Amino acid sequence: MKKLTSWIILILILILILLIRISVRSHYKTKFLFKGKEIIKIEFKDIDNKDVVLKKENDDWIVLTATAIYPANKERIKLILEKLEGFKLSELISKKPSTYENYQLNESSATKIRVYYGKNKSKDIWFGKTGGFIYNECYVRIDEKPEVYLASGITSDEFMDQFYHYCSRTILKSDIDKINFVRVRIDNKTYEFKKELKDDATTWVNLKVSKKIDSERFNSYLRNFDEFIGDVIIEPTDYNLDKLIKPILEINLKYEDNTEVLIYVYDKLDVKIRSKWSTNTLQLYPVKIKCLTSKGPSVEIISNENIVYCIYDFRFKNLKTILEIPIL
Repeated sequence: MKKLTSWIILILILILILLIRISVRSHYKTKFLFKGKEIIKIEFKDIDNKDVVLKKENDDWIVLTATAIYPANKERIKLILEKLEGFKLSELISKKPSTYENYQLNESSATKIRVYYGKNKSKDIWFGKTGGFIYNECYVRIDEKPEVYLASGITSDEFMDQFYHYCSRTILKSDIDKINFVRVRIDNKTYEFKKELKDDATTWVNLKVSKKIDSERFNSYLRNFDEFIGDVIIEPTDYNLDKLIKPILEINLKYEDNTEVLIYVYDKLDVKIRSKWSTNTLQLYPVKIKCLTSKGPSVEIISNENIVYCIYDFRFKNLKTILEIPIL
């Protein structure tokens, strides 16, 4: 009985605290910072302390680092913008800078972003620790003002990834039905395949032996290039890319509209993969791509030849399966 009474008292105290917090919020006028405003640029440092800028140009978003400009990951940008649209200050917590450390809002622990909107307007948001009673609540301060607020809608987690998570990682997106020639170089050997149309039937031929191959399996292989995705993007400021001289795999694709694409895959490189929770070093395969002609309608997207992607082992193995397609 005594134990039950203690639990009841504890629950009542928690309810009282909750009611007080709700009462405080009811007396603070909720403020949306970006609702109905056009956001045009966001600046922050990623988890590697790399300067990252998300910028709107016309109707498209790009990602800028000190090294390069990348097309943005549209879905990620859309999510960030939606969360900023709903970002609101729910409760005034403190007016004293001396409390910053309690909420992880001092210079060393806070995550700072700068949001540009409208015409020549910007706001600095300092994200501290999460807290409150609902999902996506955290403590923040705005610009250089001393106040600490409890806010909701977005937290520092959205800005704690490596820069490439904000970039499009599409290396090649094309109409694979328009591919009519494939050349593969691997292990100092060259394999060539050509599409042929005979008696209204499309077949693929291994040119080295002038024999048909399993076209169904070959078409399945070509799906790699329907949308060829990189897993990571690396920059010369972080890795020695001068060693990317001799590819271990080359894939040459030719399309019916005379577009020609060359994909280079290089030997494994140690790449650091970081998240909020862990840091790992993985061996990944660097990849570059080059368009040898002007880009025709068969190719919707082809990456800049100066961007270096990396792919996981399973993607590299998928690219090598062309050697397993049987001759009929």
